Order: sequence, then structure tokens, then C-alpha cells
Amino acid sequence: DLTPADQALFEGLGLRVIYDLRTDRERQQRPTAIQHADELRSVWLPLIAANQLDSASLSERLKDGERFLLEVYQGMVSNSALVFGELLSGLTHRDGLPAVFHCAAGKDRTGMTAAILLSVLGVSEDDVLQDYELTSRHRSEERRVEILSSLQELGLAPEIAAGLLSTPRWVMATVLETIRTTHGSVEGYLLGPVGMTARTIDDLRRLLVV
Repeated sequence: DLTPADQALFEGLGLRVIYDLRTDRERQQRPTAIQHADELRSVWLPLIAANQLDSASLSERLKDGERFLLEVYQGMVSNSALVFGELLSGLTHRDGLPAVFHCAAGKDRTGMTAAILLSVLGVSEDDVLQDYELTSRHRSEERRVEILSSLQELGLAPEIAAGLLSTPRWVMATVLETIRTTHGSVEGYLLGPVGMTARTIDDLRRLLVV
């Protein structure tokens, strides 16, 4: 939905890489089309939690939208560690910045990635959580209604759909605490299952922290 003015502003950002965290089905439904971007690379890195949407127990687990989000986020940390590693390491490569990463709603997969990145850069947890909450504050009403309608078309009750659309501070705080409990710190998680090296993490900080 970019206007010509939006397109010009976008090009002025000087982006070099777009990381698309969506599934193949989501990409087919809403393809990315960027004009006049010969120097802009698009990298597809589907970030998944597990096969939750195929689970026979989904209806039972979806009785609480916020708690289901917690399960999804913890699933990302457990099952997509290498995806986080490829994206964060990619930011340190030649022409790896400026970059943008996105999913479909810009809240869950994008939010989890942002929280991990900001945490390892040394941003305070309070600021990380506030950044996560900004998604709900700045989502347009049109987009909110669109997403809610889509969720309700799947048969979800309005209150469950609203929970899935929210950005509960306690959910992200719980996931970050689980990472610290399991791996000692977010950096420990990156050095462990994510597969990053201390040198790459240092490069990330050098490039992104003023």
C-alpha cells in the first residue's frame, strides 16, 4: 500500500536487506514487491514455533489468547534458534545494514526477534518490554479490525482473538526470564543453541551501539 511518496521515503532509508520471517503461505497471500531496489536483498527466514496450528489440542489451548502467545514465543526460542542466529549474524556481514525484519502482524515473530536483539545489545529490560508494547499502541484501527476479523473467521471467540492480538508485557518478560534461567543470559542463549560466536556478538554491538 505504499504511495509514491512512501516509496521515495523508503528508498531514502538506504536499506540493504529485508528479512521476511513469514511462512511460505503468508508470502504467497501477500507478496513483497519493492520497486527500484536493485541493491536491496530479500532474505526469507521463516520463524516458527512448532506445528501448533496443526495440533489436535489447539482448541483446548486457545482458551486463553495471552497464554497461547506465551507458548508460541517459547516455541520460537526452542525451535527457531538457528533462524535467530542467521538473522543476527547477517546484520554483521558486509552490506548487512541498514536492515529491516518483519512478519505478518509485526508483533510476535518480529517482537521476539527485536527483544533478543535489544537484550544482547544491553538495552534495559524495561525498555525492551516497552518497545514490545508499542506495537499495540501504534497499530492502526483499520489493521486491528482486519486482524481481529481474520482470527474470528477461524472460529475464535472475540476475547480470545483480542488476547492473540495483544502485546502482554508479562508474556515477553516471562520468555526472557526463561531464557536467562535456562542459558544464564540472552548472550548465553546466542552462544549456545543459536550458534553465534562471541566475536559476532561483539561485532553486532560495535555496529549497532553508539
